[in-house]
Amino acid sequence: MPELVKKNVVRGVDVLIFADGELIAGQRNCDYSRTADTLDTTTKDDDGFRTYDSGLVEAKVSLENVSYFGQNGRGQVIFDKKMENHEAVLVKINVKGKKVIIGYCYITSASDSGQYTDVSSNSYELVFCTKPTTKYAPFLKTATFSGTTVTLKLTEAVASVTGTTLKDMITVEGGTVTEATIGSNTAADTITVTVSAAPTAGKLVTIKGGALKNGDTIQAGDLYMELATA
Repeated sequence: MPELVKKNVVRGVDVLIFADGELIAGQRNCDYSRTADTLDTTTKDDDGFRTYDSGLVEAKVSLENVSYFGQNGRGQVIFDKKMENHEAVLVKINVKGKKVIIGYCYITSASDSGQYTDVSSNSYELVFCTKPTTKYAPFLKTATFSGTTVTLKLTEAVASVTGTTLKDMITVEGGTVTEATIGSNTAADTITVTVSAAPTAGKLVTIKGGALKNGDTIQAGDLYMELATA
């Protein structure tokens, strides 16, 4: 597999579900699905074609996991108790390097399976009772320069990952990065970079993986783009 493609693949093992901040241990399969109702708006003057408008959206989660007891089973016990008590549970779905989905869910189905030829397993079905919040990993929208100043626009408001020095995480082909700031040193969608020598159009700017975050979603792979004149 080509290296650039490999870096951008989201592996199934990197999609994890948490309940009230506790990892659901032993996960084998999980699905996050959304469906939208459609409203039939067809009238007699629609040229023989049906017309529709968007209706309500429903979001669901399903997962299957190996059954654990003791410390490893804490997340599963949270699910079981929340269902027994008719309580909503705070669910976080972490799709590594791509997005984090957070919201409250009711558990609509829970089952335990004890097969003779396999380990015991659990499966759960959940429905979001409010609109979930989704935080997406940042991507570069534009990379422009004027003199020795490079301006990077991102798709999301970002902040630096704790423990990293932003200027050390950015490279501009043909020059040395001497300074890099995000907005007014707070979360913003613009990074201003100062380089030692003015670049030229077509030179590559790279933000190393792990430099930026949007909420809990940390940039996984490198972000790179060719520079254009501002």
